[in-house]
Amino acid sequence: MKHTIFIAFIAMVITGFSGCAKNDGISAMIENMKAKNPSIEENFDNDQSYALGMGIGFYIKNNGAYINIEEFVKGILEVIYDEETRFDEEEAKNIENQAFRAAYEKMKAKAREDEEIFLAENTENPVIITTESGLQYEIIEETSGPKPVLEDTVLIHYEGSFVNGEVFGSSHELEEPTNIPLAHIFPGWAEGIQLMSVGSIYRFYIPSSLGAGDDGGGPFPPFSTLVFETELLEILDPSEGN
Repeated sequence: MKHTIFIAFIAMVITGFSGCAKNDGISAMIENMKAKNPSIEENFDNDQSYALGMGIGFYIKNNGAYINIEEFVKGILEVIYDEETRFDEEEAKNIENQAFRAAYEKMKAKAREDEEIFLAENTENPVIITTESGLQYEIIEETSGPKPVLEDTVLIHYEGSFVNGEVFGSSHELEEPTNIPLAHIFPGWAEGIQLMSVGSIYRFYIPSSLGAGDDGGGPFPPFSTLVFETELLEILDPSEGN
């Protein structure tokens, strides 16, 4: 089944781009494939083919390694038909890895520059306070009262987002507050919550150096400044088992 879907996908790619293939050799190979597989189009599942194409497209785009479609199709066809290829399999894999590694490093450099610009511009906002560590925050609602320490577990409402406004986590969406041990969260967030009195609401701008790091991880891209709007509801009593 997987093989059939893969062949259908390859045929879809070839058929879809045959009209724009300017190389006579590629055009001839496409016709050769159609001749050898006259019934292959009967096996097409258009939605599956389109979804597979999207998947490869997103993979290529997200890794920043854009391709010459004619060379891409030529490489597929020469492997399928056991033609003499430009590289052996190991050489091709090394070139592919180098391309994606270079694209990734270029993307990281751009992300680092963007973060530096954002944080620098943020410091010009008079409501933003910057700590010695580089954490930035603004006070939305201030109260007086007890403040937690690093060893505490606290009850909070929060919304976490990227600087473009995309939300990656929210206790409000879960419709219930969250218990978090401060020692187990991003250092910048833990530092910020320790500045808060119970009942206050702050918005934190956590640089990657105090958050997910240069390489990011999970839902966090490299050099992500994380924005956490946080309401401190309670410092939990450890004797209650929280």
